[in-house]
Amino acid sequence: MQQHLSDMPFLRRNLCCFYCGTRSRFSRNSHVRQFDCQQCEATNYLDEKGEITDPPVATETPAPTIYAHYVPGRVPTPTLHPVEGSLFCATCIQNQYIVNQTLASYLPPPEDPSFSKFEKSLPEYKKNLEKRYPQVCHDCAPRVRDRIKQTAHAAKADHVNRLLERAKTIGIGKKSMTWTWQSILIFWTGILWWSSIVSHLIWSAMGVFASPGTLGDGKDVQVFNGWTCIGQARKYGVVQSECISTWYPEMRNMMLLALATFWWNNKLAVRIDSSRGRLIGLKDHLTLQVLMLVVRGTTWWFLRDPAESTLPIDVYRAVHAAVFVFIFIVSFLLFLTAFC
Repeated sequence: MQQHLSDMPFLRRNLCCFYCGTRSRFSRNSHVRQFDCQQCEATNYLDEKGEITDPPVATETPAPTIYAHYVPGRVPTPTLHPVEGSLFCATCIQNQYIVNQTLASYLPPPEDPSFSKFEKSLPEYKKNLEKRYPQVCHDCAPRVRDRIKQTAHAAKADHVNRLLERAKTIGIGKKSMTWTWQSILIFWTGILWWSSIVSHLIWSAMGVFASPGTLGDGKDVQVFNGWTCIGQARKYGVVQSECISTWYPEMRNMMLLALATFWWNNKLAVRIDSSRGRLIGLKDHLTLQVLMLVVRGTTWWFLRDPAESTLPIDVYRAVHAAVFVFIFIVSFLLFLTAFC
């Protein structure tokens, strides 16, 4: 009774292609041993139970096989044995061979009209092949993972050694530097750049303690320079407005100096002295330099005299404090320009 039911057409389950999953016109019975998929034209082989099985290794009278395109006749899969010390067992090596040989004959010639269709289905075809023929079995997987870890460690160690050798070659870490007109120019440009930065930091620090006018009660100073104004801030906690406005010409010169030296960075001397290497992050470095120039110029112009400023004195001091912190942080970030 069960046999008669299975023979009824509406109860039969048609076979599906292993490679593309398309349902074929062949029903699952004991008479079909192989069939060609109408979609991808791959040949599927079945065992006695009607289940998909491996292609036959060899036959005495091999029947001609229809391929998706013209390829050389199927070569029987040789019996492969692992060499001594190999990571893979005989099964893994056999599966790898089958997958490689099958993939090598999958694509038609580039001039074939169906080449793009087969090329598009290649990833899925490869995925099904590797699922059917696992490239690494459970027994070999731990050995393969250990070898990958060892190889990665060796590659990292080799990379570090190469960096050290390169550092010796390009002269990083030299105790002395060859002085040329370029290195002398860079050295003095750095001195001027730092002078501009320090001057603005001092000016902004005094702005934090600024008063909108004179202090009175004998607290005012008559000679305005850095030392007298610093002494006034330390003694009374505030400085008179002249300590800020008197520095206007000097701060103008410092701004011109900053504009002339904004291209400088602390790695240029090493780059000039080395035969190889390059500056990394130079674009970011120059962007920060320009940003700092804009902030410094804007605040210098609007905060040049607390007595004339329209800002409340608390806001005036807070802006000076923010500019001080900004210049300090950006000056530190400008040193992160790397060299290799």
